[in-house]
Amino acid sequence: MAAAVKMAAVFGEVQPDDDHEEQPRRPVLFRADAQGHLRVVATDLHSLAWHRSLALADIHDLVLSTNNFFFRIDSMANPKQDDVGIAGSLSDFLDYLYSSLSGHVKILYSSSGSDSAKLMATKAKGLPRITLTLDRVAPSALSDVIAEFSLSLYAAYKTKHEQATAEQEQVKQLKESLSTERVGYPYQLKDSLFIRHVLPVRVSNIL
Repeated sequence: MAAAVKMAAVFGEVQPDDDHEEQPRRPVLFRADAQGHLRVVATDLHSLAWHRSLALADIHDLVLSTNNFFFRIDSMANPKQDDVGIAGSLSDFLDYLYSSLSGHVKILYSSSGSDSAKLMATKAKGLPRITLTLDRVAPSALSDVIAEFSLSLYAAYKTKHEQATAEQEQVKQLKESLSTERVGYPYQLKDSLFIRHVLPVRVSNIL
């Protein structure tokens, strides 16, 4: 089942959910993806970072809530169903997670400072909210986490840039093809009229 757990990387900027005095002064970015396990990282790319890595057995700890309603995945084989929530497959959950993280994402810092944080994402108003508790990255691992985040962000940018370049080239070729057809169209029409109307008359006169 681990091979089925896949979610493309999604990046974004989180908005603070409170006015905590010790919240980072720099913008905080996040990255989430699932390739055999789910990993979420949030960082200001300077001196702070939080992360969480979830294996399949840990995903049941993800809580989705809307108002006073809570939805918890208790089993990978048969997730709990309810009136509000997500369809039963893990793939459906990851699709919903991706859509939620692509929207409005907030971060709530712990009352003890920046030791932990909660990442909260909602796909749309009235739908279940996803809450992920992130742990503070140890100072000894901070530089590696920030470096990995930066490289993955550049890789995502490079992929998007290559895709955009390829699409622009396709559009350019299509425009050139249409332009060539427009230039040739009057001559094609003239030749067609000549063959259909003028040429038969001249041939009949010769005969």
